[in-house]
Order: sequence, then structure tokens, then C-alpha cells
Amino acid sequence: MNATSTPRPRLPRSVCIPKGAKPVLLALCLFALWPPAVGRSQPAYRSVIVIQMDSLRADHLQPYGYGRATSPNIAAFARTATVFEQVYPAASWTRPSILAMLTGRYSSELTTNIGGTAPIKDNQPTLASAMRAYGYATAAFYNTAQLDPKTANVQRDFDVFKDYGDASGKNVVRGHVRRGVDAALDFLRSTHTPAFVYFHVLNPHHPYIPRQNFFGKTPVDKFRDSYSFATGVPPYDPKEVQPCYLATNLAVVPQMMELYDSEIRIADAEIGRLLRFLDAEPRYRDALVIVTSDHGEEFAEHGGLYHGARFYEESLRVPLIVRDTTRPFSAGRRVGSVVSLLDVAPTILSLAGIDYAPSDYSGQSLLPYFTRRGGRARDTAIIERPGCGYDATVAVRQGEWKMIIRLTRPRVELYDLRRDPAEKHDRARSASPDVRRMYKALYATFETWYRRVNRPLATRNGDDAPEIPDQLRARLRALGYLN
Repeated sequence: MNATSTPRPRLPRSVCIPKGAKPVLLALCLFALWPPAVGRSQPAYRSVIVIQMDSLRADHLQPYGYGRATSPNIAAFARTATVFEQVYPAASWTRPSILAMLTGRYSSELTTNIGGTAPIKDNQPTLASAMRAYGYATAAFYNTAQLDPKTANVQRDFDVFKDYGDASGKNVVRGHVRRGVDAALDFLRSTHTPAFVYFHVLNPHHPYIPRQNFFGKTPVDKFRDSYSFATGVPPYDPKEVQPCYLATNLAVVPQMMELYDSEIRIADAEIGRLLRFLDAEPRYRDALVIVTSDHGEEFAEHGGLYHGARFYEESLRVPLIVRDTTRPFSAGRRVGSVVSLLDVAPTILSLAGIDYAPSDYSGQSLLPYFTRRGGRARDTAIIERPGCGYDATVAVRQGEWKMIIRLTRPRVELYDLRRDPAEKHDRARSASPDVRRMYKALYATFETWYRRVNRPLATRNGDDAPEIPDQLRARLRALGYLN
């Protein structure tokens, strides 16, 4: 949908025009069904709530088989929803991942560089702009400098765009999730039209400083400066820490994981409060509700920590749990096919009954999975960004195979995730005919994608990266994004 086009309303499926109706009666019926101009009255659409937790890897949630009780509220929610098991972001770090999800476009399509360091253009349509055109009240509540208007430029499509974090720098790394839920609830109570709400939760992004450790005895503030504890170097030394986030002190990794999981547990409690409100409020009981993340988090599985630098499963695989109460047969369904967060925008439009042009999105609607029979919408995902030291990297997940392609320092890795889910055995140089066939297939998928997005290789900043104000720069630095 382009920025200036008027959306074409879709007739409700429940409406049936009698066969043989007279032309005048038919015209009156159609006129009555046609939605009024945006802003004059309430459209007959359902509210949509998207909850995105920062740095949350799928395998640390109970619905994905995790042993610790990190997420009892999300687990209860998942039992009433569809759980997608093989989900990947479009990029390996926060800003390009979120912008891709909110636009349905890859970072390479939105900006001049594969790294996603630039904000989107003023004329770039977003999911919020599509919902707003249909009369939705749109609101975003976030706690990350990555969505600041200077760095992201998605604020224009939201009626309310609220940073509920602490921009002063004193408590910038705190999640403040309770404050965010309060703000979202205030908006949901006050609006009188269907709402589209995007709710970003900073937990469990590092540093891991929960108010309580639920899973051990590690002091909650031990890793306030998590870089220096993990690497054994002075705090925020860019020469030693920033390029790769390598873990040299593996003894502390289990302790860091205790606190990471505790951050999830705290966020889960507050998300549960939001979900209970939606269930109790009659006008939100049929809301489309989505719980997801923007990327995963490493705990030295491949020698590193945090996220963004490496493209292994712990850093990329994220949850995607979708509840549509108007399709009760999808409750409790689990989907094993590979999908992308790029699919979220067209899926929301499809499930909400809003017409859109599929060619406007790089993602695909997951609507087939919400039909009675279910079905395969896609089985490929592509993830991009500079890797360690701005080494441009792309990962292709296709079926049970995964290829990691380093572009600026050419190297290819290939993994059979069915036999090697921990990605310990690189098959890229295997002479097996079956492996060579998969190598060629995945590399051909990459080449097709790269020709389509048609962008140059990564640069450190990109041609249109903005100047960052000092206060915002300090906030980004506190979360490990700047030298």
C-alpha cells in the first residue's frame, strides 16, 4: 500500500446478500456496508496488540520447552494461541529488526546499508500507517533508544508515540516494564475506536539487572557492567569489547543466565497483567494479540555474548505466538515451518480483514496457518546485518538447512539443523552430493534475494545515518550499541 492510496474496504465475511435481490436493494445494501470515511465513525475492525520483548531467544520460554519457569503467563497465553516454532527476524539487532517488522521490508530495502543504522524514509509506508488509514487509533510504547524519532522515524504513523523509559541516563538500562504496561492500559481504556498498539519491552536486554533473582543466588547487580565481567577487560573498552563481544570468562555465563531468565520472569508478570485486561474487557476479547521478540541472545554457545555479531540459532531464533479468538481451531496449534518476522505485517492485515497489495511487502501472510486445515505459507527466512567488526553477513534458513554468508571477507558456513541443531559441524566443504545440492540451493536463494534488494555492502554508518544528539548517544552507549 503506497503512502497516498486510499485503502479498499473488504466486506465482512458474515454478510450475505440474498440471491436475486433487486438492483436498488442491492445498491442500498452495499452502500450501508461500505465503511464511512476515516475519522467520522468507528470501523468494524478488531483491535491488534503486538508485544515485542527485546533480546528474547525462543528457547528460554516455557512454550518452547524451557525447563525454568520463566514465563508462566506467556505459557498460559500460548495454550490459547498458535505457536510458531521456527521464527527468524529480518536482522540480528534491534533497530533494523523492528523497522523490518513494522514495514514488512528488509533493512536493505529501507536504507542505504545492510546494517540498518539509518532511519526509514518519510515516504515509507508502515503497518501503523495502513491501520491508521482504516480508522484505527494507533499507539506505540517503547523503552529503547533504537526507536527514538532521530534513529527510527516511525513516530509519524502513531497517534501516541511514548518512550516510557528513562532518557536521563541514570536508569537507562532498567526495563521499566510496569511503567510501560500502565501507559498501554491507560491508552486502551481511553480510546473509543479499534486500537493498534505496539508495545516494546526492554527486558531481557543486557545488562541483566533484575530486581530479584528467581533462579539462583547471584546478586542482581553483579552484571550491571556485564561487558567487563564477561570479558575481563575494563568497562566498555572499544578495542576489546565492542567488535565481537567474545566471552573470555566462561565461569560467569551460568550466573548471567540466571539474571537473564529473571528479567524474562519479571516481564512475563507484567505482560500477564496486560493480557488479563484484554481478556476481561469485552471490547478487547476478540483482539488479535501477538507476542514476539526482535532477536535472540548468546551465552557463549559459539564463543560470544549478547547479540548482533554472530548468526547462530541462539542469536537469531525468536518466539512468535499469535492469538486470534475468532479462529478457535487455531488455539494450541504449533507450526514447525520456517517463518520470518517480515510476515507479521501482512499477517495482521489479513487476519484483521484489511485489503493490501502483497507486492508491497517482502513478507508473506501466515493466514493459511489459521485456517481449519492449516498450510505452508513459506519455508525460508533471510537475516542480514554486519557481523563482527562490520563484516557484512547474511544467513539463509531454508527447510532444515542454514547457510551463513560473510560478504566482505568471503566465507560460507552450512549446517544441517536436523542432525546438528547446535551448529557444531560446518558442512560447507563436504563432498557429499546431497550436501552440495543443498549448498547450491541455499546460495541461489541468497543470490536472488541480494539482486532484489539491490543495495551495496555494509558501511560503518551508511549514507543516511543521522547525527545523534549527545543524550541519545549516551543512552545507546549504555546498552552497548556505540563505542
